Amino acid sequence: MIVLTGAGLRQLARSTWLSELNLQHCEQLTDVDLELLADCTQLTVLQLAYCTQFSDAGLEHLGRLFRLRNLNLYQCKQLTDKSLELLGDLEHFNRLTTLHLGGCTRLTKKAKEQLKQRRPQLRILD
Repeated sequence: MIVLTGAGLRQLARSTWLSELNLQHCEQLTDVDLELLADCTQLTVLQLAYCTQFSDAGLEHLGRLFRLRNLNLYQCKQLTDKSLELLGDLEHFNRLTTLHLGGCTRLTKKAKEQLKQRRPQLRILD
C-alpha cells in the first residue's frame, strides 16, 4: 500500500499537465489536501471514492478545476447537501458531466434532484 502524504500532494500539484488522478482509498485526504489539488487545473477526471475525511470545505476548493468532467465522490461520508449546492452554483463546475455520489449518506434525495435541475447535462450516479 502506498501512503500519499501532504508532501506528495504538493509535488502532484506542481504537475500542471496532469489530466486524470485516482486517489481512491486515500482515507487520510483532508480539506487542506484538496486545496493543494486545486492547482491541478488541467484535471478532467478526479477519483476520490472512499476518501472519508474531507468535507464540503474541501470540495469547495475544487471549484478551481474548471476542466473537470468526471468526479467520483463514492462513499465520501462527510459531504452534506452544501456540497451539492456548491456543485450547482459554482460556475467552474459547468463542464462536469458525470458525478458519482453512491454511499454519500449525508446527501438528501431533494438536494440531488435540485442539482439535477440546475445542471441538466449532469449524469448523477448513485
